Amino acid sequence: MSIDLPAKDADEFVRTSFTQELAFQELVRACEGVPRDAINILRLAAVKAGEQRISIPHVREAAKAWYDRDKSAYVNSNEEARALLAWIVNEVISGRKARAFLVNTDASYTVMDRLYDERILHIARKSYSTKQEPGVRFKVWKIDYGCYVDLINTSRAPTGFLFEGIEADGEEIAVPVDDLRAIRRAILDIETFRASRQAVSPGD
Repeated sequence: MSIDLPAKDADEFVRTSFTQELAFQELVRACEGVPRDAINILRLAAVKAGEQRISIPHVREAAKAWYDRDKSAYVNSNEEARALLAWIVNEVISGRKARAFLVNTDASYTVMDRLYDERILHIARKSYSTKQEPGVRFKVWKIDYGCYVDLINTSRAPTGFLFEGIEADGEEIAVPVDDLRAIRRAILDIETFRASRQAVSPGD
């Protein structure tokens, strides 16, 4: 990719650096709001693009490479974290076609907090409530793009934020009106995972 830097403005940067605006939007989505991830995914994507402008496949390949290089070590070295992440991906992405989920704020799990520290899980909203569940507070978690980039363009690809086919709009999270079942589908019960682990290893 050969361009004159610095660009005069953001529009020129996007126009001269990316094949289309959607490629830049894919970069924004891939970095999950983390500056370090944005810098490194962009760097790797530029290397993959060479003299060409950065495309969506370049961003996806770079995001996967960055995840494997910088984030996967903890998961690969911790069996509990690996099992939890696999369960979340299966429950949320494969099962619900979403890439985010709700967890009751009263729930506490050290391994989940460590996945956050390693930028494998991200917090989209620290405190969130719905009209369908008055008085109950949830934390909104997002799954890192690198965890599911391989599923994009497959039948298991997520199609929404918390609900299939429904995206988050800025700071607002679109919730189906009067749809308690949809809310319950978005809630992930960590105790279910703990129970499943105890069933496998009752002596632990």
